Amino acid sequence: MIPDLEFPEDIDYPELDPKKKAEIDELHERILVMQARRHDQQRPPEPKFKMEALRRLPPQERSAVRYVLEMQVRECREWDEAHPDHY
Repeated sequence: MIPDLEFPEDIDYPELDPKKKAEIDELHERILVMQARRHDQQRPPEPKFKMEALRRLPPQERSAVRYVLEMQVRECREWDEAHPDHY
């Protein structure tokens, strides 16, 4: 099971720009389509990111990285629930 991500609370995470969110979502959908075409049934990779690196990113990029990391955690958890005998 994938652990929760703990984001530093002293960092500002502004609301993600709707255009940037739409771009991320569109790219994510394209990746899912490619995986489906390849019949890729592997577990999504767990997100790996040094949380302290968020401090060096501009605010909107921090929000984008957080959005993607949370998406990756959600996908891992959904995969784990759908494949309980995997472990």
